[in-house]
Amino acid sequence: MLTNVKNVFPLITEDELINNIISKYDILYSSSIPIKFKNTEKQRAVYKIISGDKNYCLKKIYFSKADLYFVYSAIEWLFRWNFNVPRIIPTKDKNKYVEYKNMLFILMPWIEGEKFDYDLNDISYASLTLGKIHKFTTNFYPIQGSSYRFRDESIKSSVDKRIKYLIDTCNLAFKKMDEFSKLFLKHFDNYYSCAKIAKILSESMNLNNLKISLCHSDYVSKNLILDENNELWVIDFDKCTIGYSIHDLSYFLKRILRRSNTNWDEEVTIKSILSYSINNELNMDELKYLAIYLCFPNKYLTISREYFTKQNPDKKLYIQEIFRCIEKDKKQIDLINFLLDYMDNFSSIH
Repeated sequence: MLTNVKNVFPLITEDELINNIISKYDILYSSSIPIKFKNTEKQRAVYKIISGDKNYCLKKIYFSKADLYFVYSAIEWLFRWNFNVPRIIPTKDKNKYVEYKNMLFILMPWIEGEKFDYDLNDISYASLTLGKIHKFTTNFYPIQGSSYRFRDESIKSSVDKRIKYLIDTCNLAFKKMDEFSKLFLKHFDNYYSCAKIAKILSESMNLNNLKISLCHSDYVSKNLILDENNELWVIDFDKCTIGYSIHDLSYFLKRILRRSNTNWDEEVTIKSILSYSINNELNMDELKYLAIYLCFPNKYLTISREYFTKQNPDKKLYIQEIFRCIEKDKKQIDLINFLLDYMDNFSSIH
């Protein structure tokens, strides 16, 4: 869980920060503001470093040096194609990182601006940019010494596994028949119909037709910044991989469609698809992948499985959670039918 921090992180003192990390860079130190700290197995932290009239982002990363070289390669590749990305600043010794107490730190410019909003223009702009990123990274390769991050996935086996979980959860609900179970079962048929559509599409999809490129893998509002000139900056490539391009668009779009003000909105969906396709046209199998990703009721399944497998769950909390999920997803089946119609028309044209 990310936590906003008001004082100093428990990682290091300010003196250590200045003397052992900031001193390695050719910048003047004025002050620092701890922004975020995640104290898990993959511990990470973010500082805002103030240096006169310039600001920087100092990150304690959670991955290996080889993975860092991959991330560095991705950023540099995009920079050379004129994308707005914050580059990793070298140390005085021309290193890409500072190592201190078995921790790795990197420094980048702090990108000033507003977080991407969810109006139609911003969604279109972000989709257009993502299509362009994928177009220009189909031949991406990392520098020597990098890991090779490749997301290998079988969407068919994933759908099959989750349908089994959905049926198993349904059986548990019939056995328990408490208030949560009744709410779950009341809406099960609608969700199961979405899952069956996902299965049918996954069985007819040809994975060989899915384009592969560099993928951001966390292309969401917090990582999209509009600067004072309304230029879009894409930040935080920590999770980037090589994989199916359509996964990036699917992840981006599903996050948008589960929000209240863009809730399973057909106009938002088609605008995103068309904007993305300006630079990287989707084929039928990629549309199927997108529909599968939007179809499957992951949130409904996750909440329910947690409830039935957890010892002494907070019943009131879980009832609230699944109720919110159901309210958000009322228009989901309508959007799925809209996408199926869109694919029928797409097929007849192509």
